[in-house]
Amino acid sequence: MNKIPIVFSFDDNYTMPAGVCIMSLLENALDDTFYDIFIMYSSNRLSAESKSQILELKNHYKNCEFTFLDLKDTFKDAFEIRNVTIDTYFRLTIPEYIINYDRIIYSDVDIIFNGDLFELYQNGMQNKSIGAVKLNITKGYIRKYIKYIKLDPDNYFNAGFLLMNLDKMREENSLKQLAFPLLKKKLIYQDQDILNITFKEDVLYIGCEYNYAFRNLLDGLNREKPIVYHYMANKPWKDICAFSDIWWLYYKKSIFYSNAYYEKYQINIFRN
Repeated sequence: MNKIPIVFSFDDNYTMPAGVCIMSLLENALDDTFYDIFIMYSSNRLSAESKSQILELKNHYKNCEFTFLDLKDTFKDAFEIRNVTIDTYFRLTIPEYIINYDRIIYSDVDIIFNGDLFELYQNGMQNKSIGAVKLNITKGYIRKYIKYIKLDPDNYFNAGFLLMNLDKMREENSLKQLAFPLLKKKLIYQDQDILNITFKEDVLYIGCEYNYAFRNLLDGLNREKPIVYHYMANKPWKDICAFSDIWWLYYKKSIFYSNAYYEKYQINIFRN
């Protein structure tokens, strides 16, 4: 059995998308893949009902285990911007809270998995702290901002899907020493900026098929079968967006499907 640890973090507002995301992960697991799933959450923002809905997946998939880690008010004083909650910072505590693995995968929940992750996981980290997909940043004002925070816009990664070398992070204490002092700094992309600053010379760049978004199509980076679809901007359960058909395909197969919700979405989208 190939055991793969993976971490998610979300609140009540994202329970349904998180459930669809995790369902797509389990649906695409190979026969000998087992996912050890960790949910980092705050009991102030994720209800017992939401946890119960996620745990229902165990009644449909036997290739998984769930562990919920309550971080409560951790990072309550950290900088927040837009509609991104402090839960986004929880990934910074993974080396501290999950101690029985030497490396792990972190994933946002605005993602659909379209393949198994063992090949990526088994390849290791090449002694790098972070494995991530590089963003191709073309907008001038974003490039200017990234330079302002003393980073190279041509070597800036998305933090929505990560490989994390926990042993190295613990040994070097990199997150506590370098990342935590930045928590109150007014960084536009919050933890993503923090992780880029912390590990700017310590990154293993992986193929875009592990964090595939509309931008990749515009850049001509077509993949026959992306493993990870990431809805970085518009969300398919709310808006019309690229690859929304992929998300709805998995939603309709999931235990979270509601015909009433689907019809309401159609009315709202096409009435506007």
